[in-house]
Amino acid sequence: MTSVQIQWDDYEELVKDIYETLGKAHGVTIECWGAKCRRTGKSGASYQFDVLTTHSDGVHQYRTAIECKYWNKKVDRRVINEHVQLVQEVQVDKGVVVSKLGFSSDAKKVATANNIGLVELRRPLDKDWEGKIKDIHIKLSIDQTEIYDFSFTILQRAGDDNTLQSGPLHCPILPNQITVETPNQEAESLKKLVDQERRKDSTGTEFEIQFPEGSTLIAPDYPDSLHGQRIGGVSFKVRYNPPLERNIVIRGQDHVYMIMDSIFDGRRYTISPEGEITENLPLDEGDY
Repeated sequence: MTSVQIQWDDYEELVKDIYETLGKAHGVTIECWGAKCRRTGKSGASYQFDVLTTHSDGVHQYRTAIECKYWNKKVDRRVINEHVQLVQEVQVDKGVVVSKLGFSSDAKKVATANNIGLVELRRPLDKDWEGKIKDIHIKLSIDQTEIYDFSFTILQRAGDDNTLQSGPLHCPILPNQITVETPNQEAESLKKLVDQERRKDSTGTEFEIQFPEGSTLIAPDYPDSLHGQRIGGVSFKVRYNPPLERNIVIRGQDHVYMIMDSIFDGRRYTISPEGEITENLPLDEGDY
């Protein structure tokens, strides 16, 4: 089932699918449908049915003739009278007429008098959403994690001289996984040192921390180019990615393909584009 415009034969197939799905729990099966669905009447003439269902209670078998009217107007009493005659001629037990745009008041009277079921199967209208939520609008705004870019000042020994070298480190390091060991002081995580520096200037984005001689980086999860190196300082820049924003709209019309009202039974069903059928609250008199 799709939400594109359908033709009369698609409408017949849809009716067949709905009755087949709803009938499974009650022992109703589709005997035939479409152009090849024909039965011989009492007169010996052959008649075509849109949908013919069969139901057995274990003792007797009952047939229901279903006529589909995919018209852009209400079904009048003439159609109901003709269906009454068809039911009597082919000797089925029940007649049902399914209409796209409902039935005239006279058609309902004739149907009531002759035990003909009336069903309105149509696209949802604006009135169907009154008092209900039709569309849901969701705006998501997700703050993304801060990103740190670090440049370490590394102390390297060349002979008897200490040569200062610095270079940016752009690997995805996590400050809480790196510890700085400073002489005569307790080791501190780089994250704690970074947080302390940022608290001094909450508006800044670039900071620098100097360490006394003999300070060492402890980063066992990183390569030797970082782990165990003597460090003289670290510069870091905080980058803020803009929030990730997304607008989501869940439209009711995308989830309700057809509405089916069984008028005399007072039952309403919604059919999804995937063919799922859900029974809704009972109809009020004003609905039909």
